[in-house]
Amino acid sequence: MKAKWFSTLLIVMLLVIAVVPTAAAQSGSSTRQIPAGGTTSIRPGVEGADTLQQPELRRKPQGQGEAGEFNRSRPGFKNGKFPKKPLDAPTVPSSAIAGSNPELALSFNGLNHRDQRLANGGNQFSLEPPDQGLCVGNGYVVEVVNSVLRVWSTSGAPLTGVQDLNTFFGYPAAINRTTGAFGPFVIDPVCYYDPENQRFVVAITTLHQTTAGVFTGRNTIDIAVTNTGDPTGSWTIYYVPAQNDGTEGTPNHGCTLDGSAPGPCFQDYPHIGADKYGVYISTNEYDLFGPSYSAAQIFAFPKAQLAAHPSSISVTLVEDLSVDGSPGFTVWPATSPAGQYSTARNGTEFFLSTIAGDGSETGNPTGTARRIGIWALTNTASLNSATPALGITSRLINSQTYVFPPNSNTVRSRVLAIFLRR
Repeated sequence: MKAKWFSTLLIVMLLVIAVVPTAAAQSGSSTRQIPAGGTTSIRPGVEGADTLQQPELRRKPQGQGEAGEFNRSRPGFKNGKFPKKPLDAPTVPSSAIAGSNPELALSFNGLNHRDQRLANGGNQFSLEPPDQGLCVGNGYVVEVVNSVLRVWSTSGAPLTGVQDLNTFFGYPAAINRTTGAFGPFVIDPVCYYDPENQRFVVAITTLHQTTAGVFTGRNTIDIAVTNTGDPTGSWTIYYVPAQNDGTEGTPNHGCTLDGSAPGPCFQDYPHIGADKYGVYISTNEYDLFGPSYSAAQIFAFPKAQLAAHPSSISVTLVEDLSVDGSPGFTVWPATSPAGQYSTARNGTEFFLSTIAGDGSETGNPTGTARRIGIWALTNTASLNSATPALGITSRLINSQTYVFPPNSNTVRSRVLAIFLRR
């Protein structure tokens, strides 16, 4: 049923975009050159001591808001996007649990918290949540989790040890357990395998900070691409400035410090996808230390350039996405099977987005929606030119009602209250 519904959605998405090709064109874009930041490889160090060490958790920087704490409101009911009843959600019947799963051919353990915490001699923090990226191709499995990565064969045999992401991307350790110095804060890893060029791509968001653990405002989208089809060999790194405050060649998106003075923006929750011509990383942009959400952004990289790992690479930023008058939120790029890319309008990459997120981002105070945002980024073949000229369209289409899940601490409190009453 789920597969049938999703296939129907994709067909509708293609028809809607095809019928109205330019009416919803929006957003600006700019292209800049990013120099290579050197090469790297997965070279694990010794494992740290299997014991608690203080600080065990990354502490909140003094005098600054915690990155990721976004408690804002932006009201809005219009055009029937949001159901009037927050709990107006469909009831899904249960299905029988299979006694065995004949479709499972192989399973093996991936990275766990102990792997993450003890990497790089234990110069790591205990982290939550364990955001994961996974990509498979050419006989290899690459898994990346906050904040380590490892390579296996497709038969489940480990081909490398566990490498911390700070070291892999050329940064000091997350924390130096001897001196107490902090390194950059690397988060939200994603992974993609390019089947045409046999390249693995790993990307992260990095928040730069002083050795005392104070965020400087600078943040980057860091992208590493294998130089061959073998992820146990060499990779090339590119550091893309992403604070969007007018520095380092970034546009100025008007983000603020604490809701008042101008300040840097922050790119959160990256997702990765690709079509025939490009690799795309989408983000949600916030004030780094302020109260506001801006909109979704798309960083577009030429796939052929990435595969060639040149001394500099072009990146096109598609800015401040919106759909039906509301800011785009978590605009998720598609990853098409090899050879099944859309060549319409000189190359098209599709995206889907929710409008049932936190009300501060989507303008939806109910956490419930019955429409889905669909997006098409067109003329993607132009990414291979000196002057990319991308177009983007967006629409809302009807869907079954769906609900933004409650926070885990809210669920935990309710379960505890029920337990205590008993």
